[in-house]
Amino acid sequence: MKYASLEISLLALVPAVLLCVYIYKKDRVEKEPWWLLGLLFLVGGALYIPTLLGEGRVTGWFDTLFAAYRNHDMMGVVVFDSPWMEALHGGLCAFLGVGLVEEFAKWAVLIVLTYRSKHFNSLFDGVVYATFVALGFAAVENIRYAWITGWDTLLLRAMTSVPGHLFFGIVMGYCYTMWNKCATANDLEKPLFLSGAVTRRRYRGAWLWLAAALAIPALVHGLYMFACSYRTPVGEAGFYLLMVVLYVLCFTQVNRLSDADGAVLGAARASLRKVHPTLTDEQLGLVSAEQPEEKGGTADEC
Repeated sequence: MKYASLEISLLALVPAVLLCVYIYKKDRVEKEPWWLLGLLFLVGGALYIPTLLGEGRVTGWFDTLFAAYRNHDMMGVVVFDSPWMEALHGGLCAFLGVGLVEEFAKWAVLIVLTYRSKHFNSLFDGVVYATFVALGFAAVENIRYAWITGWDTLLLRAMTSVPGHLFFGIVMGYCYTMWNKCATANDLEKPLFLSGAVTRRRYRGAWLWLAAALAIPALVHGLYMFACSYRTPVGEAGFYLLMVVLYVLCFTQVNRLSDADGAVLGAARASLRKVHPTLTDEQLGLVSAEQPEEKGGTADEC
């Protein structure tokens, strides 16, 4: 790490910090406490070293598994006997060795630090939490690469790798928020079902959103890694096309989710009212029919 210095470290931090500020400003309804966001960012950064070791272990298993199909050319570059085996090896390393390992670490930290937090009460909160973990991870990763390669790759990584982690965090955060909304609706629906006010349970699969908060980001991350692993004109074109798609989708979704922000409890009550239209305000936990219902946003149904 011959380029390690305070100056290059601070510069490598800038993209992640700027994106954190962007997400923080998009949290319109109720700002999250700084101590919690700082903790998520720092722990996300601390994940990098153990995750790097885990990736090395998993990809090492795949290297051993495909050893019979790998050789070295005269320059010492690894070549495969079959392009299909090369693609299979690359896919396993990208989706399982990198995508799943990194996203599982972020997902686990996200749940441990915010699962029971009293601050997790708005629809945009899950996006904020997940992106701060992801950007903390991206910041440390960016510093390491800056120490190895110097100034040359900082601009490229600021446009690709760091926003890439933001994209994965947005997907994770959306699914995590939907889990919270559906779990809240389930908590509200259970006593109504036991009392006979409703005859059918509709919100018993909230855990599927929790699983999706891991599976979908891992899949998108794996696709990202698989696309950037092919150093050919076609492969590079596909990678940059994927980046454009992710930019458009994710920043569009951030704006949509920010505009639709509201109380998780209000959104859960609105969902219950939609599937159980006969419920009264009193049964939904509102004081009276005259009391305005909490803003519930326009998040998708469970």
